[in-house]
Amino acid sequence: MAPIIAFFTFIGSMGNVPLAALLWSKNASFACVMSFLGADLVAATVIYLQAKYYGWKYAAYLSGLLYVCMVAAGITVHGIFALFNAIPLKELH
Repeated sequence: MAPIIAFFTFIGSMGNVPLAALLWSKNASFACVMSFLGADLVAATVIYLQAKYYGWKYAAYLSGLLYVCMVAAGITVHGIFALFNAIPLKELH
């Protein structure tokens, strides 16, 4: 779900960090936050530019591939952090 959110809220790589912190504070999973941080590669503006230069078919293929890779990377990072019991704790309010 995080890469889809990032697609619609593209504000650049530096702007994604505070938004990822907000997702984390609202009980998003660690994998979700990790996927969100890499999701600026599949933003609407980036896809449009890819389609302009390479065509819509290739832009759709590349976007799908990047989406799958981001989700897999988020789940993998979550699994590695969980394996070493290193997932950051959320503050209790």
